[in-house]
Amino acid sequence: MKTPLSGGAKPFSMFTTHLVKVFEKSSYRRYWLAYSLSALGFELVSFALMVVLFDITRKAVTMGAFMAIYMFCLVVFGPPAGIYIDRWNRKKIFIVCNILLALLVLSLQFLTGLYWIYFSWFLASLFLVFLRPARIALITNLFDQEDYLKANSAFMMSLNFSKIGGPLIGGMLLIYFSRAWTINVILSIFLISSMLASLIPFQQPPAKSPHRVPTKRTWKNLAAGIRFILSHERLRFYISIGLLWRFFLASQLPLYIVFVKDYLGGGTREYSLFMTVLSAGGAVGALLAGGMGNRFSRKTMIYGGLGASYLLFALMALSQSYLFALILIGLSNLFFFIAHVAIHSDIQRVTPNEIRGSVFASSPTLLIPVGLISILIATPLADMVGVQWIFLFTGLLALSTLPLPAYLGGALPREIQPSSQVQPVR
Repeated sequence: MKTPLSGGAKPFSMFTTHLVKVFEKSSYRRYWLAYSLSALGFELVSFALMVVLFDITRKAVTMGAFMAIYMFCLVVFGPPAGIYIDRWNRKKIFIVCNILLALLVLSLQFLTGLYWIYFSWFLASLFLVFLRPARIALITNLFDQEDYLKANSAFMMSLNFSKIGGPLIGGMLLIYFSRAWTINVILSIFLISSMLASLIPFQQPPAKSPHRVPTKRTWKNLAAGIRFILSHERLRFYISIGLLWRFFLASQLPLYIVFVKDYLGGGTREYSLFMTVLSAGGAVGALLAGGMGNRFSRKTMIYGGLGASYLLFALMALSQSYLFALILIGLSNLFFFIAHVAIHSDIQRVTPNEIRGSVFASSPTLLIPVGLISILIATPLADMVGVQWIFLFTGLLALSTLPLPAYLGGALPREIQPSSQVQPVR
């Protein structure tokens, strides 16, 4: 017999029951926690360095240079990293990268200065080039293909929780605690993540020939991941979506701190809360996406999510109300991650395991140069005309060009070809 309470709980359970799959085994729970801590540690490093750098320079262009370093590492080192990720043990890559990040954080106890901030960020970005695709690929070494959407929803949600924790915990550490305490907390997070990962027995082989060093032929096939993306109709469609987002909205990433501290007149506390709300919206969006997979088509989730996200982002620049900005940025990222989870899980489904690392590591090589151009144009303009005008016009341009990929390349394919039927490009 159904009670009013049970009837009311059913809609909410549609969005939460998929999380049971992620936590039903101890190995799943350990990796979810290891993944979350690793992501949180990197967000803390990024937040702390960005705040310190902006407080020193007070220039949007220096934030652009900060983000440009990160993008440079993804573009230049992404494809070779993908080769090693597909040939080496992904579990070991995860553990070693987290330990290296812990050592880098420890060095900040003894080395200071503007140039060391840039150089340490370069090293952290380089380590992430290996860590990011390895983290993603390891999800597929734990879960069955039919559970990818549910697993990605949970892990995307944890990624957003790390983005919540980065500014929230980072802001508290910078405001209320000493530099030594801040460094020790971040260092401990990376080490605990490595320890948890070492305890996980992955069900599938991490990669073929994990101990072999790449041959000359392998280096000739450095762009295998890129060739596979460009040869696959569905992946080309997603790359087109990503290119437009990068071109118009990649500049938002280094400009959020300028928007809050200069345009809205806030400080580190307000910037910390702004980034926390942004990431909280993404976490809710990732949670909702997992339950929406059986109710809505991928096309609806992608176009509806991105369209709403772009519009809300553009409207944020119309007022100098801090509360108004908080509400809109949270909702914008909520809708963005509904689309992001749908795209991410679909890419995993159509990509064979033996080339998955290359695909995830190489895709930034296609996307990030466009984002880098966007940042190099937008950040100097923000210093000249005001960050609010950059946000308004780029948001509206992203919204108006959203239908373009489907118009140029055909509608989003309805049928998903299983990865077992897809052959990697040789």
